[in-house]
Amino acid sequence: MSINHALLPSVGDARLPAAYEAAKVALKKCSRMDECKDWADKMAALASYARQSEDKSLMRAAVRISARATQRVGELLDLVDSGTGAHLKRGGAPPLLKNRKRAAAEAGLSADQAKTALRVANVPKDLFEELVESENPPTVTALAEQGTKPPEKKKQTAYEKLGMTEEAFQAGMEGWGAMRQYAGRISPLDPQLVVDGTEGYRRPELIEYMRVMDEWHVKLKKILKI
Repeated sequence: MSINHALLPSVGDARLPAAYEAAKVALKKCSRMDECKDWADKMAALASYARQSEDKSLMRAAVRISARATQRVGELLDLVDSGTGAHLKRGGAPPLLKNRKRAAAEAGLSADQAKTALRVANVPKDLFEELVESENPPTVTALAEQGTKPPEKKKQTAYEKLGMTEEAFQAGMEGWGAMRQYAGRISPLDPQLVVDGTEGYRRPELIEYMRVMDEWHVKLKKILKI
């Protein structure tokens, strides 16, 4: 796939999506109209004005649109060869154009705008979505700063550092703790006194507990080869 440089539109002449154009018209109309001023109920008008002054939803939507558009600019520029052959090192597809700087300039982007877009596109996708869809989405500049940071290495959990599964780690902690507590509490007791002090109806339970522990100990000894 290739693109004819002569056919590249500038930013000012680029076509916009129909929904985007419609939203611009609606927002422009809304910014010029003041329906509330003619309301007979002035208290209702006051409440409406107060709500409008606090409503940041349109502003947040605009910030999100700008962020996503900038991200897409960066993604498209990343398909263009920077002149370093980086796309070959990444094993990516052949570049759409021969020169990224020229492509950006012909599209009407300044060097700073192109750099910002590339940095925004460099933000990990999951993080980008989390930030843009947050209650207070960051500006393009703030997103670009995120794109300059090296990806954070996932912190290893305690069981990962030990080369264990989470299930094994939990079982080991619980089993070790239970055996430590059992050994510490049972060893000082005289078995005869334990039996003598156990009421008759509880002795079958005592025997069952011992059977369960014996079976478990046999399995443990086999694993530990003792």
